[in-house]
This record gives sequence, structure tokens and C-alpha cells, in this order.
Amino acid sequence: MRARRGFSIPELLVVLVLLGLLVRLGFPRYTELRRQALARAVVGDVQAVRVAAYNYNTEKQNWPAEVGSGTVPPELTTLLPNGFTFQRASYTLDWEVWPGAGSGVGAPVIGVTVDSPDPQLTAAIRAAARIGIPYMTSGVHTTFLLAGFGGNY
Repeated sequence: MRARRGFSIPELLVVLVLLGLLVRLGFPRYTELRRQALARAVVGDVQAVRVAAYNYNTEKQNWPAEVGSGTVPPELTTLLPNGFTFQRASYTLDWEVWPGAGSGVGAPVIGVTVDSPDPQLTAAIRAAARIGIPYMTSGVHTTFLLAGFGGNY
């Protein structure tokens, strides 16, 4: 009798079916973990902007001026990590200044808005945002409040 070489078709089919089931069960979990990691990266970016803004405010006794969405305020470029950008592949940051909206005469409300076209990422950002910074939401926009209404957050 000849020695058997390789696998039979039924054996290969069983292995392929088992691999297919593992991928089918594991892929959604993988994508959810990636989304959660990206949401935590967004919160980390907000924290970096927050620290830079507080440093600027401590030095200058003022806040950086309003700029367009996806644009780093020029006053913060030296205080943020090298190469830091407000325009990312999955989301955009926007520096917000609402003059005169806070308590006190002319006190502004300062915030950072995260805009993502992916509603699942937006939900993950809101879930990851339980870091002590108050935020407000509107559709796919999540605005983290940094200062105003009587204090820093």
C-alpha cells in the first residue's frame, strides 16, 4: 500500500469551514476594538489640546483665538507635540471660542469639537469621554468644554 500524501477534500473543507467560523465570530470584535482604540486616541488628542491651551492661558492670561475647523490655533503650535494636526483620517478637531458666553463680563467659553462622519466612532468617543471633562453633543459633533461658565474643567 502506498503512503498517503496530503489531505483529502473533506478534510480541507472542514478546516476551511472552521476557519470561516472563527473569522466570522472574531472580525466584529476586532473592528469594535479598533474603534474603541481610535476613540481613546481622540480623547488623548483632546487632552493634549487641553493641556496646551491651559499652558497658553497661564502664560498669556488669554485664550487662543477662534480658527476654522481642522486648523491648529497658531498660538498652540509650539505647545502641542511635533506634527500634531487637527485634521485626521477619521475625525476633525475644531477649536471653539464663544465670546461673552461664560460667567463674568466678556468671559468666553472654550471648547474643542470632534467631528466624525462615522456615528459608531462618535458613540465610542462619547463612551470613552468619561474622563472628567464635560461635553455636549449634537449629531456627529461632540464638543468638550475646557473653560467657561465660571472656571476651567
